[in-house]
Amino acid sequence: MIKKYRPHKFQWRFHNSKARFRTLIAGRRGGKSIAGTIEALRQLDSKPKTQGMIIAPTYPMLKDVNIPLFMEWCPNTSIKSWNKQELKLELINGSQVVCIVTG
Repeated sequence: MIKKYRPHKFQWRFHNSKARFRTLIAGRRGGKSIAGTIEALRQLDSKPKTQGMIIAPTYPMLKDVNIPLFMEWCPNTSIKSWNKQELKLELINGSQVVCIVTG
């Protein structure tokens, strides 16, 4: 089954902004995590050998929300390796994503 992402108007503005730095500010369940995931995947796919980060304030949030969401939307055929110990994902196009806790 192919997943379909339908951004709401604020997510759409976030994705289509030409600004160098962008942010999506919203309350709980406002679509920040999914928009960030989709945008990260777009950037990783369009620019091979890109270095990226998934950043969360706590390890439980990273483990329970951010990593599963990213893995859910990242096609399995795009993943070269996933190092669960180092929290590092490598894609077949040479891009890499490291997961980091800030708190």
